Amino acid sequence: MRIRFPAVGVLRLALAFVLIAMGCRGVPVTPAASPSATVPSPPVTPTAEPDMPTVTPTEESPARGGTLVIGVPAEPDALNFSLTRQPVSYWILSCLDARLIRVRDDNTLEPQLLADVPSVENGGISQDGRTYTLRFRPDLKWSDGEPLDGRDFLFTWQLLTNPSYPANSRAGWELIQSVELSDDYLTVTVHLERPAASFLEDVLVGIGERPGGFILPAHALGALPPAAIPESDYAGLGHVSSGPFVVAEWQPGKQLTLERNPVYEADEVYLDRIVFRFLPDERELLTQLVSGEIDLAAGLPEWSIAELHAQPELTTLVTPRGGAVASLAINLNDPASLSRPHPILSDLKVRQALLLGFDRTRLVEDLLLGSVPVATSLLDHSLWHAEPAATAAFDPQRARRLLDEAGWYAGPD
Repeated sequence: MRIRFPAVGVLRLALAFVLIAMGCRGVPVTPAASPSATVPSPPVTPTAEPDMPTVTPTEESPARGGTLVIGVPAEPDALNFSLTRQPVSYWILSCLDARLIRVRDDNTLEPQLLADVPSVENGGISQDGRTYTLRFRPDLKWSDGEPLDGRDFLFTWQLLTNPSYPANSRAGWELIQSVELSDDYLTVTVHLERPAASFLEDVLVGIGERPGGFILPAHALGALPPAAIPESDYAGLGHVSSGPFVVAEWQPGKQLTLERNPVYEADEVYLDRIVFRFLPDERELLTQLVSGEIDLAAGLPEWSIAELHAQPELTTLVTPRGGAVASLAINLNDPASLSRPHPILSDLKVRQALLLGFDRTRLVEDLLLGSVPVATSLLDHSLWHAEPAATAAFDPQRARRLLDEAGWYAGPD
């Protein structure tokens, strides 16, 4: 029995429109100095112009400029994807850094740092699933102007698999057996120890709170001993970005300000500035949203949905999160002797009756105001999710019949 729990974000639409259209809400910032390169890099010879997305202006196109103030439930612990497990840190890193491949809101894959999504059809994945060919876009640069290419992928692999580096996870990276670079550093050939479907999600593809798709700057970190990198300023004001924004100011305990990255070339970047305000108290987060002190609140709890719907000036945006499913696990083993089947729950008809006799739709409607659908599997909205042919609807009469067939009859109460 599963119910999908939402990620709740709320936006003051009218106020946000004024901010973006007029750019009238400034926040004093102190631009951080760009860290200098510590490892000299030979020049990269581009082979083609980067295939960047373009936007044709229309009457519906968003206006450019302005500041967006976002309330978040915690202060980031590190702006280094390999040293954090904190959702807020990944949210902010998603504004600072581009990914090799990102997942769009319709669950399709879009190459960002790479020129294409590797597949068997385009030659990016070998028939045996052990070799990946990654093609970087030419002319990519880090926010300090240094080239971004396959050398950074190679460095990231070497660092994350170094025993002296306290990586939060080596998932996927530890499967790599060897890495080869082309002469122009734009083509990376990755050989795996064994085929692994998870390599795509763990290393190449990412979204939101997942670390996949990020890489680290070799020129900024390569000269440091691996054990010293966690103490460097890269995880803070010295962060070198590969995406649309850079760190401008960090006021500990209060807020973090990002400004547009002048090196990043993409027409899809509209804002000049994003301010992440740290509001760990859920009630204060909601209060500042209603009062207009912040424009958007991220990570609100489920209990806030009813209160948000009571505020006519607010628009609630509920976004699906892969795997964010609440479920009840049924014990199929006898608690008295785990080697034997459960005397009641091992019966398929009993388990089916429990599912059919529980009104999950009503629970979603009453507690979450219908803001999310009833989940169909633990993999909902993940890369591995597939819609079932049919879902089990609430059917108490059929549940009763199944229990009767299993030998369990309703009593007088």
